[in-house]
Amino acid sequence: MEENYYYQDAYNQQQGPVTKEELTRLRIDRNTQVWMPGMDNWQPAGTIAGLEGIFPPSLPGAAKIETTFHPNGAEEIIIYKGPANHYVNIEARGGTLYLTTKRLRFLPHALNIQQQEFEASLNEIREVGFRNSLGIVPNGLTITLDNGRVEKFVVSKRKIWKEEIEKLIQ
Repeated sequence: MEENYYYQDAYNQQQGPVTKEELTRLRIDRNTQVWMPGMDNWQPAGTIAGLEGIFPPSLPGAAKIETTFHPNGAEEIIIYKGPANHYVNIEARGGTLYLTTKRLRFLPHALNIQQQEFEASLNEIREVGFRNSLGIVPNGLTITLDNGRVEKFVVSKRKIWKEEIEKLIQ
C-alpha cells in the first residue's frame, strides 16, 4: 500500500494526502514541511526516510544552494536570478527577478518611484514568451498569467529564463 503524505504549501496551508510520486511532481524541496500518519510532528522533507530519492543529488564542487525568504517566512530555493526591468504601465522599474521553487518574484531597487513587488506562484503562470524592446532588441520576456494579465520584463539570457520557468510550470 502506498504511503500518504501531507505537506505545507508556500502559504503554510496543509495540502494532501498525496503519494510520493505526487510530491515529486510538486517539486517540493528538502525544507518543505511534511507529515504522514505515524509521525509525531511535521518535519522537513529532506529528513524523512523514503523521501530522500525525490530530490536532485548534490553535485561535487557545486556552489552552495542560494535561498531567499518569502514574506510569509518560508525559505525557498532560488533556481535562477538576475537583474531585470519590470514594466508597470509605461514605467520600467529596475530590480532583481527571482525564480524559486515556488514562484517568480521581482523586487524593485530602492530608487524606483513605483516600489510594489511583483509575484506569481508557478501554478498561476500559463505561458512564457519573448518580446523585443523597442520592437528590435531581443531582450524581453513576457509572463502570461491564468487571469490573462501579461507581465513584461527586460532580462539578459532570456532563453535561460524561459527554459527554467517552463521546466517548473510543466
